[in-house]
This record gives sequence, C-alpha cells and structure tokens, in this order.
Amino acid sequence: MTNPTDNPLYNSNQHVRGEFVEKDLYDEADYCIVGSGAAGAACARTLTKEGASVILVEEGPYYSSANYTVNVWKTMKKVCREAGMLAAITPSFSMPILQGTCVGGSTLINSAISWRLPEEAHHVWAKQFGLGEALPYAALENCFSTIEEELHIVSTPDNVAGKNNLLMKKGAQALGIPASPTLRAVHECEGKGLCLQGCPNHRKQSMTITYIPMALQKGARLYSSCRVEKISVEKGASVGVIGHFLSQDRQRKKMKLQVRARKGVILAASAIQTPLLLQRNRLANSSGQVGAHFQAHPGAAMLGFYKEEVRQWEGATQGFQTKPSWEKRYKLESLTLPPELLMIRMPGIGLKTMSYLDSLRHTALWVAAIRSEAQGKIRNFLGIPQVLYVPTPRDMETLRNALKTLADMHFAAGAYAVAPNVLGLPDLLTSPDQTRLLSEQPAQPGQVTMAATHLFGTCRMGVDPKTSVVNPRFECHDVKKLYITDSSVFPTNIGVNPQHTIIAMAMHASHGILDRGS
Repeated sequence: MTNPTDNPLYNSNQHVRGEFVEKDLYDEADYCIVGSGAAGAACARTLTKEGASVILVEEGPYYSSANYTVNVWKTMKKVCREAGMLAAITPSFSMPILQGTCVGGSTLINSAISWRLPEEAHHVWAKQFGLGEALPYAALENCFSTIEEELHIVSTPDNVAGKNNLLMKKGAQALGIPASPTLRAVHECEGKGLCLQGCPNHRKQSMTITYIPMALQKGARLYSSCRVEKISVEKGASVGVIGHFLSQDRQRKKMKLQVRARKGVILAASAIQTPLLLQRNRLANSSGQVGAHFQAHPGAAMLGFYKEEVRQWEGATQGFQTKPSWEKRYKLESLTLPPELLMIRMPGIGLKTMSYLDSLRHTALWVAAIRSEAQGKIRNFLGIPQVLYVPTPRDMETLRNALKTLADMHFAAGAYAVAPNVLGLPDLLTSPDQTRLLSEQPAQPGQVTMAATHLFGTCRMGVDPKTSVVNPRFECHDVKKLYITDSSVFPTNIGVNPQHTIIAMAMHASHGILDRGS
C-alpha cells in the first residue's frame, strides 16, 4: 500500500515546514485558516473544492509516517500539547486533557469514532439558543452523508475487534444493555491497536491523509510549525494573521509569517486555543463570553481481570460501545492502551502495583464518558494558559452510576475482579454484589482518576451578542470576516464523540462563508 503521508504535496512548495524557515515570509489568499485538525481541514477541503484560495497555518509540526512509533511517550512529546501534560485545574486535583498539536490535530492520535450530532442536542441548541432555522438538522445530515462516504465510516467488524471489544459485547448482551460495534473513519482496519500513536498502515482516515491532501491538491498552502499570535483587523474586519515559525523543540521563535486574507480569517484551533488567541488579541469579547462556558466529557476507566488471556492492546483501539443515554447522561466504550499506559490503571502504587503486572495480559479496559453539566473557563493568567473546570455533584453521581454499570458488565462478561480506581473503595471488587459500592460511595472529583475529553463551548454560537461570541453564520459578532468553526462554537456538549459533528459543522460553515464571500 502506498504511504499516504508520503504524498509529494507535503514535500512541495505548497507545504512550508517552519522549523526549517530562515527568513520572514509573506503570503496571501482568499482565506486563512488557523488550525489543521478536524475543523480546519474540513474548511480547507470545502473552500478549495469550490475554487477559493486557502492558506492553512498549523502551530504543530508535520509528523510524517517515518516518525510513527509504538512508543506512546515519544509520540506524545512530538504531537501532543505540552507533551500530553495539559490539564484542567480544580481546587483539589487536576484532570488531564489530551490534545494533538500537529498537522491533522487530534485526528492523528484519536480513535476516529464517528457519531452524528444527537437530535436531542440539536433540539437544545434550537430551543435555548435560537439556532433551529439558522442551523437546520437537515443541512447537517447532508454533510454527515458526505463525510461518511469520503472518510469510509464503517462499523468495526468482529474479525479486527480483538478480545477487549468482544468481551464488552458479551457483557452488554448478558445484561440487555443496548450496544453496538463502534462506527469509525477507517479503511480496511487491521486491528493493530495503535490509533493513539498514529495508525502505522494509514487505515485510520485522519485529516493528515484525507482532507488536507485533498485541499493541497486543489492549491491550498500549508505552513506547519507556525504559531499565530496576532489577528490583523482593519475597519472592523479581519484581514489576516501574523505568526512566528518555531524551532524543532518548539521552545524558540524564529522568523515571521504574515498572511493577508482577502475574504476572511477562520479560527479552527480548538475550544482551548481559539479563545486564548482571541483573548491575547483582545478581540470578539465585548460580551465577556470568550473563554466562558467551557464544557467537556469527563470520564474514567475501569479494568476487569479475566482468567483467559485478553491481550487488550491487540485489536481495534475502540471497537465497541453502549448506546448513549441522553437521560442517564453517559456512554460506555472500550479502549485499548499499550502496556506502559495500562500499568497506570493497575491498583495501588509501588510494590503493590508491581504485583499485578503478571495480570496485564488478562485485563480488559473499558471507559465511561459523561455528558456533564459543569461549565468552566479558559483564561490567560499572567501569560500562562489555564483551564478551570470542576465537575458538579450531579456529574459525580452520573459518573458513579456509569462506573457501576461498567463493573456489572465486566462481571457479566466473566471477570473475576474489577479495579474501581476510586479512593475509599477496595483495590479490587471480587464479586458482583460489591458493585453497589460504586453507586453508594459519595465520591468527590478528587477521589476518582478522571480525564477530560471532547472540549466545547468557549466561543458559543447564538443569536444574542450579549450571550454568545459568533452568530449563526459562524462570524464573530464584534469582528467582521472573522469566523470560528471548531467545537468552541458548540452551545453545549453533545454526549457523544464530536469529531463527526465538528467536521459537519465546519463544512456547513464553509458553504455559508463561500456564499458571503462571493
């Protein structure tokens, strides 16, 4: 199979790798897009397909397939923000947030899970934020259909699922819990279990091998390893950006890039980096909404111990899931981790953890993600980016219920023990009767090892400029021709993995941007 990331376009004058630039550069196009993840790549694909000229500026480096490695730490250092150490801060604990910072963004290192926007979420957006007519679900459905065809979104077959996924299927079926194989953007997945490190055989349809090359083929230009610092505004409208290229270690600024955008600037840098950029530029924040209403899907993992070998790092990284419950506010899914990360989930510390190492190949790992009600904020504090976020008591109750269901499913699938990873509970629960402890335990956020995934809401869309940052046309209320198309515009979180919806929203936004630009 030809290596898609060896596409000659990445080694042409259409792609400038900032770490090697030795002079200031100037460029111009119809549109400048900041960020090359799901939203930015989708915008570039859509705009160039219709004949617009586009410049993509990406802070992270181009991570070619020649650099892919099974070593997770090496991958995180190269392509994750703050080497994977970015975290939401609370009064009692920190919650990790994993974000890709590379060409293709997080699509390079996620599991390519694809869910259409739940109609319940769209109903909330329409009723509470007035977006029903401006953001019709039928228009998004058209985008979903296009994406599903172009990115080969398919259900995970049993022959590549691996034991970890099949055990979850067994547990769900035994308890009568609605569940199904995971829909993922993959092409003939081989079940290597390496989505988090970059798919070695390029079966995962990340933006790196799909929409970005498609845009480059249509004439887009890509600047990687370039951090945008200034949004240029003239007469109340955005006209371009200014940034600096970064050294290979990303610690040192190099030469300057100035981009002139004749028809507009599109921010697609994520629900964290987009508001931070606006705050640094003191833009689009007359209502004080930039960085507010941060939401996520906090989650926790649970190990099940089995007498049979599971070897959960083999098979599709995430290949099975329960049907999300809008009322119960959670979804459950399998997760494959390499052994070095799996060890972190083992009970205890030190010698106690070491005593469990022989059990590594006999463990299955499943996770719960909740549709939380908590809202936090993003801010620049003395020049340091901060994410402030605390799950509410109701969120913790939801998580406890989800963890109990995970434990019940493990036992139903044949586990002889589960590791709850909840402070105050035993290291292992060894019978189905003990799972009640998970729902009875009055857990506080600091008692459960959690991570925040799927980030939303820091530049909300709405019809009222007093309570939102962008209008239903994805244009900032305060600055003309400044558009935002990433998940920061989502009025709320959505309860499912958002990549599919992010791409669809960006596509829909791009069609409207083109109409106004013409």
